Amino acid sequence: MQISRVIERPRSKGRFSRERDVWTLIHQDRFNRWIEGDPIDDIAQKHGVTCRSVHLSVAKVLAGLHRKRRAEALQFRNEYRNDWKRRLAGLDEYVALMEQVTQVSALVDKLRRNSVTRSTTKA
Repeated sequence: MQISRVIERPRSKGRFSRERDVWTLIHQDRFNRWIEGDPIDDIAQKHGVTCRSVHLSVAKVLAGLHRKRRAEALQFRNEYRNDWKRRLAGLDEYVALMEQVTQVSALVDKLRRNSVTRSTTKA
């Protein structure tokens, strides 16, 4: 399980507060997590806020993006969110292949041991 740090929220929430850049980082972090496929509920739990706050953060960042970048971000989220199925299928293939390799190597080791014991008994 990956442990991730969440940026602590500043106390001042005003648009012209001195800590506005921290709020920008918080919104960007929530947006990045959402783009990478994390569910809204998980993001809200990590940040200790409501789901509505995460929705508003995502909407705020999306609103600030150019139309082309917004479309790319949404396309990336859709592809990334559904990509796990393809990756899981590939991983299953890899595991099956490695099991076959393990079985073959065990068989080869057994044959080597048998040939070594035969050669020692003949001598």
